[in-house]
Amino acid sequence: MDITQTNRGAPKLDFLAALKSGFIVGVLFVLMPMGIPWSRLAFGLGTVMGRETGFQIGILIHLIVALIYGLVIAVCTKRFRSWRVILAGALTGFLIYGLNIAVVWLLAPELLGNETRILVTHLLFGAFASAIYAGMSRKVRPTTVDRCENEV
Repeated sequence: MDITQTNRGAPKLDFLAALKSGFIVGVLFVLMPMGIPWSRLAFGLGTVMGRETGFQIGILIHLIVALIYGLVIAVCTKRFRSWRVILAGALTGFLIYGLNIAVVWLLAPELLGNETRILVTHLLFGAFASAIYAGMSRKVRPTTVDRCENEV
């Protein structure tokens, strides 16, 4: 899917790529809750973005949150390319973590716990989702062969 330019040259949001990036990383984090393979599996725990909620529908809630995070991360990182997109994604993950901890502190303080683990989850989620979004939304330039075939 191509990313198009606005009148001022800034890339427009590729909505489908943003949702796909959030979903892909969300599924990855269902399989590896902290984004790392040596963390324990959490299928029965109802883990939502690193927090063990105890809800049986935790995976569904986690994937919905992952879609929303994917959109937010795409909006914040769509102007970046190369290694900067990963750095911007991690920074966005950090900001989302700040919002997340504020909401949890207000609505469900009993879910507060190992915040270092949850911070790492958000940083990695932001980095992975931004990199996937950048790859999916990047405008593909025609190769020399494609240009030659079009001229014939």
